[in-house]
Amino acid sequence: MKKLIFLMSFFVVIVLCANGVAPTHQWQWNYYYVPGMPDGLFDKAQRLDGTLTLPDKRVVKAQKFVYPRQGKIDLYKVLKQRPKVLERTVVTSDFEVEKAQKVVLGLGVDWKCRLYCNGRKVFDSMICGNDATPPSNNDHYVQLDLKAGHNQLIWEVLGGRCEFWLCAQLKNIPTLEVLYQPWVMTPDSAENAVSIVFALNRPAPCGVDFRVKGEKQWKRIYNNLGGQIRRDLSVHSIRLTDLEPDKVYEYKIVVMDETRNFALLPQKIYTFRSAPAMDKKQFSFLASSDIQFPAPRRQALLKKLFDFPEARQCDFFAFIGDVDWNSDFNQTIVEEFVNYYCDAAGRDKPLVMVRGNHEYYGRDAGKYFDYFPAPEPGREGYYMFRYGEVCFLVLDFGDDAPGEAPPGTRFLNDLEPYFAAEAKWLRQAVKMDMFRTARYRIVLAHATPLGYGYGFMPGNVRKLIDPLFAGKTPEHRIHLWIGGHVHRPFRSVPGQNRCFWPLNKKYQPPVIKHPAIGEKYQFPVLIMGGPNSSMPENLQFTNMLVNVNSNALEVIHRDVNNQVFDHISITPDGKVQEIMRKDFFVERDYPGVAAGK
Repeated sequence: MKKLIFLMSFFVVIVLCANGVAPTHQWQWNYYYVPGMPDGLFDKAQRLDGTLTLPDKRVVKAQKFVYPRQGKIDLYKVLKQRPKVLERTVVTSDFEVEKAQKVVLGLGVDWKCRLYCNGRKVFDSMICGNDATPPSNNDHYVQLDLKAGHNQLIWEVLGGRCEFWLCAQLKNIPTLEVLYQPWVMTPDSAENAVSIVFALNRPAPCGVDFRVKGEKQWKRIYNNLGGQIRRDLSVHSIRLTDLEPDKVYEYKIVVMDETRNFALLPQKIYTFRSAPAMDKKQFSFLASSDIQFPAPRRQALLKKLFDFPEARQCDFFAFIGDVDWNSDFNQTIVEEFVNYYCDAAGRDKPLVMVRGNHEYYGRDAGKYFDYFPAPEPGREGYYMFRYGEVCFLVLDFGDDAPGEAPPGTRFLNDLEPYFAAEAKWLRQAVKMDMFRTARYRIVLAHATPLGYGYGFMPGNVRKLIDPLFAGKTPEHRIHLWIGGHVHRPFRSVPGQNRCFWPLNKKYQPPVIKHPAIGEKYQFPVLIMGGPNSSMPENLQFTNMLVNVNSNALEVIHRDVNNQVFDHISITPDGKVQEIMRKDFFVERDYPGVAAGK
């Protein structure tokens, strides 16, 4: 064990020395002490070179001591004369560096400390004390701006009643930066709310400043847990509530750097438009799904989508699941989807994320909820929000298989209790006013009750929704279900065992087994296209523009070139009218119906 500890310590020394800064136990340490040393000794910058002259003309000589490798020493065991409790002692630490640089020093003192780096005060706990016990070199982090050549730290330290710990160790902590600029998520008319999501390169306390555009006074909200600003997160999702409806807001993220005495990092101002009042009758939103293409193709598709004027003008964008695998979440999901989306649509357009089965795969799958948390406390991949007169139910039906043997990701699936919690929540959600009073109710879910018939995932969909939404006279009316997953466009005919499917590349209908259960569902199920080698190229990434007004939902399904191939309207009483449909999007019985399956 001792050999292991030595090797680990040696490795840390090598890492730090590689930056040209020796570890603290290799610095030259001295202390200066006589009784009654006054405050204010270093109000003017100075360097100590073996003697300290006090205002009363007493001269104090430096006393060398060895600082231990573990980064912690009790000065009462070092000083020849023991100071009184909270009596001042001065300590210096000197070292050389080859080039100017910034490093982070972790420190803690029993009980108070003021630290100067090359004559500039960088830390002061004289009022609050160390504020942590027992002291350690992880209590506080301080950025040191080092110059090439000789550097000196001067410590004014005041010891505690029993011990006089001075803890110091260099930390491998990077300079604080914003890793991913903020984006806006999940607007809600019921709470007049949006979420602001952003990420840093290391944990830091954060917040958001916001105001109606044109006003001078900022409001601030911190990322708070239990009445305390969180300092343990690098990914922040901050919910802004009680906004004025349908207003353009300015906002900027608040990032506090602990290593610089919680100084604020300068930030850019962004904008968003808040959700409208719940009685607003007219707006539009855009939806797409299944974009598991190589990154350059994904970027090009999103740019092409939002180059279309109606897409740019919509109020928000809903992605209905399946970006890609999550083996490297930051790269694949944030850099190669969210950033591409923000570049294409603008950071002011709110994003609504729906979890697909691909969001369950890979080592980083759990990061999904760091970046895309539900707007409701206690929810995960399912939640509800209101936008104008529309209530949106966002549902999560897990993976398309129950599990698998190790080492696959599906081995970690634990879906039954998750589905049970979702079903319990849904039974309560449909009783809420924001659902009951909505003119329209739309489900956003990667999985669907119709469109691919048999299997684990559609079975779970039906099990959860049938008690509430199925039957000729369902307990609760749903106007529209928008989904993905099967990578081919689809539209069901409400209350009938008929549907619309596109012809494949050979101009033939796809061969898919499907139970004859369409008559159970009095709402249309619409599915968007995704990567599928059997489908024509223009149907492998489709999108839906939904225009909402008091008379109807107008649903326009477009191909990758933004050409309309299906266009319907849905009235508040659930009647569907076909406005336009291309010939290749053919009507047919569910496969198996004619054969009696």
